[in-house]
Amino acid sequence: MLKKEFILQKYLFSSLRRASYRTPMRAECLRKYRVSRGKYKCNMCDGIFGRKDIAIDHIVPVINPETGFKDWNEYIERLFCSSSGLQVLCNNGKNSCHKKKSKEENRLRRLVRKN
Repeated sequence: MLKKEFILQKYLFSSLRRASYRTPMRAECLRKYRVSRGKYKCNMCDGIFGRKDIAIDHIVPVINPETGFKDWNEYIERLFCSSSGLQVLCNNGKNSCHKKKSKEENRLRRLVRKN
């Protein structure tokens, strides 16, 4: 049986991302966009969604689509931003606001890589 190669950078990205899910800034963001118990307002479409149908999104992407990954200090600073740098976006299907935003950021990344 072949073992997967251990890649430290991927492991660190993943571990830091998971750690960011438990920060007080994310909880504060949820409180800010909460409209009633278990219901949150999407910052883009203004729709009301349940907790399972939303994503907490960084307003400014953690990895800049135009410059890519620069260094760990910038990555950590952008990942653990204040609650004002976070927003709630709907994430409940193909046309969700979170998917649209992520798709546009990925398109920018591809364009930059080509040049």
